Amino acid sequence: MVWTTRRLRHSVGLFVFAALYPLCGMINATLSALAVLLILPLLLKLLAAEQRQKRLAAFLVPILLAAVLDGLVMAPWLLSRSDMAAYVSDAFLQIKHWGVMRAPRRVQDILGFVTGRIGPGVAAALVMLCVSTLTRHPDTAY
Repeated sequence: MVWTTRRLRHSVGLFVFAALYPLCGMINATLSALAVLLILPLLLKLLAAEQRQKRLAAFLVPILLAAVLDGLVMAPWLLSRSDMAAYVSDAFLQIKHWGVMRAPRRVQDILGFVTGRIGPGVAAALVMLCVSTLTRHPDTAY
C-alpha cells in the first residue's frame, strides 16, 4: 500500500493521482466524494491504525495537499458558472424537450419504443450482449 511506506516517491505519486483524478472531470470528483462517504467508517479505522503506527502523515499530507490544490484550481470554475448560462436561457428552454418518457404498455408497442427512443444500434448491442451472456460457458475465463 502507498501509505504504509515512508518513501517520498510513493507520497508524491499519491498526491499526483489524488490531485489529477478529480480535475479530469466532475463525474470523477462526484464519484470520489461519494466513495469517501461510503467508506468513511473504514477510512477512519485505517487512519486510527496509521496514527498508532506513526505513519499518518505519509497518508494525510498528500491527500490534503491534493484537496487544497483541487480547490484552488477549480475555484474559478465552481464560483462562476457562466458556462451554464446557455442551459438556463429562454431560447434553450423553448427548444428543449422536457417530456416524460413512457414505457410501452403492450408488447406491440415495444418495437416503436425501441426504434424511437433507444435506437436500433443500442438495441442491437443489447441483444448481442444478452446472447453472449446466455451462450457463454461458466468455465470460460476472460
